[in-house]
Amino acid sequence: MKYLVQLFGAMIVATLMWPSVSIAQADIAVDTASIQKRMGGFDDPFFQNSSRAGINVMSLCWAKKRPAQAKEALSHLYMGNGQTRSLKKFFKLFRYDSSCMLSKNIGLNTPSATVIGGMAEYFVLLQHGSEAMDTLGNMAEADWQNIFMRPRNGSETFGKCVVQADRMKVFGLINTVPDTQPESAAFKALTPLLGQCLAEGDTISFNKNALRANLAFSLYRAVYQRKKMLGANN
Repeated sequence: MKYLVQLFGAMIVATLMWPSVSIAQADIAVDTASIQKRMGGFDDPFFQNSSRAGINVMSLCWAKKRPAQAKEALSHLYMGNGQTRSLKKFFKLFRYDSSCMLSKNIGLNTPSATVIGGMAEYFVLLQHGSEAMDTLGNMAEADWQNIFMRPRNGSETFGKCVVQADRMKVFGLINTVPDTQPESAAFKALTPLLGQCLAEGDTISFNKNALRANLAFSLYRAVYQRKKMLGANN
């Protein structure tokens, strides 16, 4: 399912074909039950039958098993050639290791962006958590414009803008299991932010996989680059 966001001057037109569902606006902690389910959901028929949820589960597992190599892949320009090459090397590590394989229908030939997003979710949720969201909330505008936080392509520019606008809504999204009602509610909550992150006259079309992956990576990068920025200033 896709949605389209267009920006014409000050007018934002957003179309989203999901039911009207409210989502809490308060700060969100890591959903322990959800992440535990995703980390151990290999026997769950839902994850076996949903390719989106299944790839997410596998990506979390891969990041847990090979964290250094996963972080190396995440360090590259989003969906640039370097990241594509790094991810190919990463997949080779699991050529003879099927421990993270969910089913024969969901294998290593998965969309690269979806895997990058899933691995980013692993580190944000299980290594940084809601405390990292608090630290991002304490950043001044000058911090967001620091060279360490500077995006490197259009996809990163868009993602950074959404994260800066409301990091907690992005955090709420990656807290959900793909292909579920809570995920749809989280997407709906994010929709008003998307138009303001486009340059005037731009049109952008995402499906759920692409948007979730972009925002998960952007949130991970904001947390990681902030730590690098603080280290450089000390």
